[in-house]
Amino acid sequence: NYIAIDHFTVFIKLVLIFNYQYLHLHKKKYLAVYCGSSKGSNPIYSQQAKVLGQAMVKSGYHLVYGAGNIGLMGIIADEILRLGGEVIGVIPQHLVDKEVAHSE
Repeated sequence: NYIAIDHFTVFIKLVLIFNYQYLHLHKKKYLAVYCGSSKGSNPIYSQQAKVLGQAMVKSGYHLVYGAGNIGLMGIIADEILRLGGEVIGVIPQHLVDKEVAHSE
């Protein structure tokens, strides 16, 4: 799932509404992860991104992230989805248009 946004103010409003209505009322644990849209030069970054995804699912945390399907953020999202966790992405519309939004 992802939410496409056009303006930063809309994003802030979405976060506030989402945070109150969804996160608090459903009592789920979410962790926002900010990381690169590339894998980096060292393979350890990709390995540790997977480890983070595994630890989050094992601990009962769900992911809120930039909704990209590339780089470290894509690796974390893929791992969490593979393990049955929940992933919510927030992404500007122009990046959706460039096809960098995660497909699941």
